[in-house]
Amino acid sequence: MPSRASETHTTNRVVRVPDGIWTAYSRVSKRLGRSRSEDLLAHMRRTIRRHGDAQDLADLAAGDAEMAGHRSRKSARTRNATTT
Repeated sequence: MPSRASETHTTNRVVRVPDGIWTAYSRVSKRLGRSRSEDLLAHMRRTIRRHGDAQDLADLAAGDAEMAGHRSRKSARTRNATTT
């Protein structure tokens, strides 16, 4: 499936979660020193590694490469902004 992500950002996803659960999850994630996104991505990666087939693992690798590319471009933009 082609990505709808731009060159610099991953695609936003909509997830339906009751407010109380989202609020509690936010506090717990913060206490654990990570964002909700970091925690959700870690859970997704674990689930794919444990239960995924070859195609799922290939898609995981491609997604991780996409994230690494976004981070490197973001890092370069940050460096350029601080040197100009």
